[in-house]
Amino acid sequence: MGSSVDDARRDLETLGFTVEETDVFAPDSPNGEVVGQDPDAGDSNAATVTLEVARPPQTMPFKDTKPITSGGSSGPQVDSAETVNEKYAEAWLLESYSGSSSEFGVNLAGDYSEVEGKLGINTEDSDTACKATVSFTNEQGRPLGDGTYNVTFSEPEEVKFSVADVVRLNIDARLTSEQGDCGLVFGDFQATGLKESSSDSTNSSSSADPSESASEEPSESASPESTSSPSSQ
Repeated sequence: MGSSVDDARRDLETLGFTVEETDVFAPDSPNGEVVGQDPDAGDSNAATVTLEVARPPQTMPFKDTKPITSGGSSGPQVDSAETVNEKYAEAWLLESYSGSSSEFGVNLAGDYSEVEGKLGINTEDSDTACKATVSFTNEQGRPLGDGTYNVTFSEPEEVKFSVADVVRLNIDARLTSEQGDCGLVFGDFQATGLKESSSDSTNSSSSADPSESASEEPSESASPESTSSPSSQ
């Protein structure tokens, strides 16, 4: 744990283990760092050690996607926008009359792990009484994040929540204002994650079950003088 995958593989193979790798989403760890292992350190009689390796996440900015709309509902448009203390050259901007609501979605296809961004009121064309409520759900209607986010002119909301296995992210936004038009900004919204590749599927299907390997003989590459199987580092 904490080693580079190359160092970990070399050390384990020297001890006689077979080593397999699984790429994982770990945005706070350097590329190639071992962030998990199976079996745990100290276990013996394991022919195979599987290492979880941090890899650079892929990112999908919302501004680069087309929102999914239905039933005549209008979705956000890509535009420049400004909130309190924040300016965006490109952001999702949802403009609407007071009291109107919009429902739209984003296709995630189950490929992403997190969604994060900032919700704010557009100061360029909105009055200080403008407010918005925003909720996020998955395709089955299960709430995501903190449920409902209440956004005011002076207090943008930071948003971050898990979307593991979410196929479609649904967004419900309602805007209210005392003076007419209202603008809601989705600033720097993006989905991040690590797509499973065909090689990942192959590795996972060929990985030895630790419970089964416990009854196997020690690896042939282990030292013949050893009287017991190697212990995972």
